[in-house]
Amino acid sequence: MSGYFYRWNDSEKNFGKNTDKIEVGVLAQEVQDALPEIVSEDSHGRLSVAYERLIPLLIESIKELTIRVKKLEEK
Repeated sequence: MSGYFYRWNDSEKNFGKNTDKIEVGVLAQEVQDALPEIVSEDSHGRLSVAYERLIPLLIESIKELTIRVKKLEEK
């Protein structure tokens, strides 16, 4: 998964998205590969990520990495 800067395409105006504003996010297709339970599809076939469900997983990943770094620093 990667983070991206993007603008909504013009077709998203029909769904109330501001197409001029720069956004920050992840690609639902990339997230879906790793965490399908936090990606949903609407009636138009558009995928979206439940970011609030991603945050706890990121916190746990940071904790895991912190432990690994401390172990490496002790060597």
